[in-house]
Amino acid sequence: MRRIGENVFRKERSSNKRYFLCDLILLPGPSCSSVPKQGPKLTLMENGHVLSACQFNKGMNEVQVEATIVEAFGEKIPSMVDIEILTSAHNKLVKPTLASGQQGINGIILHRLFKTKPIYVRPNRQLLKVSYCFSKFC
Repeated sequence: MRRIGENVFRKERSSNKRYFLCDLILLPGPSCSSVPKQGPKLTLMENGHVLSACQFNKGMNEVQVEATIVEAFGEKIPSMVDIEILTSAHNKLVKPTLASGQQGINGIILHRLFKTKPIYVRPNRQLLKVSYCFSKFC
């Protein structure tokens, strides 16, 4: 029997706190080190390199986080292409600095770092031919 004022959704809501969404932006190649804006960002969007919501779980380990990113982009990231997770610092893209002993970005760290910012994904090989508008960007 349910008491008056008892929240029937309490258990469901608390279990959903483990999941969160992040924007993903796949950069065209390994030389890109600036945040894409305006023309370059539009080009990435038109080529399917921007995902507005990718679901992650705070319980994921480093391998699961990377696998989720690769699976989210599907064929955009071919096999045998390594990726690097980057964050923005003003107009530059940098690798997140972790405390000593932490080797990769798991679900909890990903949530903390990218709760309000997009995740920039840099491949180790060129994935998209860059045009003139990318010259300042990459």
